[in-house]
Amino acid sequence: MSESRLRTNTEEQNNISLYFADAKKEKLLTREEEIELTKRLKEGDAEARSKLIRSNLRFVITIAKQYKNSGLLLEDLISEGNMGLIIAADRFDPDKGYHFISYAVYWIRQSILRAINEKSRLIRLPLNKAMDLVDLERTVHQYYYKSGYTPDVNELAAILNKDPNDILHIMSMSTEHISLEGEYNYDGMKDRLIDTIEDKTSANVEETAINKELMEELKTAIESLSDIEKQIINARYGIDQERKTLKEVGEMFSFTKERIRQIEKKALRKMHSQKYSSLKDFLK
Repeated sequence: MSESRLRTNTEEQNNISLYFADAKKEKLLTREEEIELTKRLKEGDAEARSKLIRSNLRFVITIAKQYKNSGLLLEDLISEGNMGLIIAADRFDPDKGYHFISYAVYWIRQSILRAINEKSRLIRLPLNKAMDLVDLERTVHQYYYKSGYTPDVNELAAILNKDPNDILHIMSMSTEHISLEGEYNYDGMKDRLIDTIEDKTSANVEETAINKELMEELKTAIESLSDIEKQIINARYGIDQERKTLKEVGEMFSFTKERIRQIEKKALRKMHSQKYSSLKDFLK
């Protein structure tokens, strides 16, 4: 590594360390404090808005670290994540019943992934490949908008009249948020494209706290489901057990994969109701 590159990396690390130290000074908010600050924020209290944002900066750093392999500097990822945090603060409604960070995670990730997406768009693609990519992303968005569920590889192949392997190839060119975050099942294997750029070694206390908050809300949302829907969602999303494929869950109930998929979709639509909208990012 060149001396200038090493110096740049060292400077960035020092800046991040200072930023993180400042973020850690802010006390985590209780549920009651979040409600009070949000109420004041809605009344135009700028200090309340600032405090709600500052108290959650540490979580932006945690999420940004997961995308260190994306090609963007960590400082830039944090900056983009902060924009998402600000959006979340302005839109948060505590009356929906969930904690602020559970809601903010979606907007933080959305902002970071949009920045990664914009960077990747600078890479020129042949016209035919670019058209395939546009068609795929439009199809994924339309499908999700109508059903509240991300289509898997086989469903996309059927809709676009393409071979599943061709769909996987097109996906590899995309960094669109919904395509990256969605879990795709093909030949019994589960994978997420975002796993290719997420840094899985960056887990820490803040990340554990985020996941704990979301898991608690997930468990609460599941209570609105029927018994069989609960069992299927628990198995598919690894709640208190190892995650299972459609085929594995089908064998548990002597159902076809398609029948399990239908029940799962119905359950997810229930859980994607307004009350549990903070779980959409978590359940993709």
